[in-house]
Amino acid sequence: MRPPLPLIRCVLALAAAPLGVACAPDKDTVHPSYDRCEPGEPCGLSTTCARARLTTNAARTASLCTHACSLDSECPGFAARCVTVAADAGQCLRECARDLDCRPKTTCHGLRINGTRVGVCVPDTGARACATGAACAPFDDVCDLPDAGVLTFDADAEPGTCRFEVP
Repeated sequence: MRPPLPLIRCVLALAAAPLGVACAPDKDTVHPSYDRCEPGEPCGLSTTCARARLTTNAARTASLCTHACSLDSECPGFAARCVTVAADAGQCLRECARDLDCRPKTTCHGLRINGTRVGVCVPDTGARACATGAACAPFDDVCDLPDAGVLTFDADAEPGTCRFEVP
């Protein structure tokens, strides 16, 4: 078995240590598909780091390792869906049933795709406040209200948050 290239680099660097050369970890970490990323960072499985068209809080943007698409079959990896928002081009998102199915810093939210309710992982950019499920749009989520769902007319009352609920 061949030793990994970073290990060889470190061994060579240690041999050159008397010359003032140091060993440092590789900076070229490749993000897995459908992972959060920063523009310019490398992504794996035929995905690239692009601005996500859907986030949990529409007022904040985030980037995701994704792929442009028009059909589910164009999305790399398992359990990926092509999601089109309004007139934008499609974007591949990871399918999910709960938050644990998603990569770190992404959460599971529901969408209607061709009349079927599907959970997809989107970048978590903060909670989406709501008083009813309609406020969760474009997600097909439920509005989790504090105080067992009793709505008050207090202007200072804490709003609910949108979350995906498997039927």
